Amino acid sequence: MKYIFTMLVLVFGFCQSVNANLLVSPTRIAFEDRDRVKDIILINVTEQTRSYRIEWQENTTDDFGNYILLADNDVSFASSDYIRYSPRQVTLKPGERQVIKLMLRRKSDMDLPEYRSHLKVTALPTAPNPAAESRDEGIGFKINVLTSYTVPVIVRNQKNNASLRLNDIKVNVKNEKKVFFEIDLGKTGTSSINGDINVSVIDEQSGQSETIGILRGINVFHEKDRRVIKVEWQGFTEPKNMKVRLDFVGTNEQIGQKFLSVTKDISINDYVRK
Repeated sequence: MKYIFTMLVLVFGFCQSVNANLLVSPTRIAFEDRDRVKDIILINVTEQTRSYRIEWQENTTDDFGNYILLADNDVSFASSDYIRYSPRQVTLKPGERQVIKLMLRRKSDMDLPEYRSHLKVTALPTAPNPAAESRDEGIGFKINVLTSYTVPVIVRNQKNNASLRLNDIKVNVKNEKKVFFEIDLGKTGTSSINGDINVSVIDEQSGQSETIGILRGINVFHEKDRRVIKVEWQGFTEPKNMKVRLDFVGTNEQIGQKFLSVTKDISINDYVRK
């Protein structure tokens, strides 16, 4: 006789595709002044039929961008109170796509500058194969991986008024192959920010710059006033004094907006071994 123990593993994803199981686009939704309807597209990129559950989740983040689950009744800025969506569960064949329709109903009590909830799409476990299990003997483990993709859904009542400033920058040296810039940013304003950060080294003689690190799809949500970002230093050879430039440029609905552009001298004292 074989005993099967099932363990559920929940994996959260915040990019367009994770583990090549599901394609989600876009990865962020923002309802501006006159917007009433938005779409999210799901595409099953596996080789088997899969079912997906769609539901609201209320999240915030810590200073490093890690998501923190909030109780529904503890969120004063939840956009889920004003948005309906359909469908709530779908089954897709390999390569099949589904449009999730989001419909906003603005109300007179929406007095906050910005509202946000997160739409979570969870890939449900596939049906077991009893014939295959019966051929195995002994005690086994079956792991059902519930892969989850989370899309921030924002409702704005004002134009973007947020800006970023550089609080500090350090270079973390784990080993010769793992070196990161740790960039401490402060945010002002009541809007959220989404964008990419680019780290360039500036040649003192020619004034030319060369990109040595980039990180895309960074969220700094409206309720946060600080964000610490780690950007890998590509092509690191040895610690040295240098001048770097940091550029944070908006993407999605904020595409092209420059939220930060600053130069900073990096000295040997700014290198930290961890």
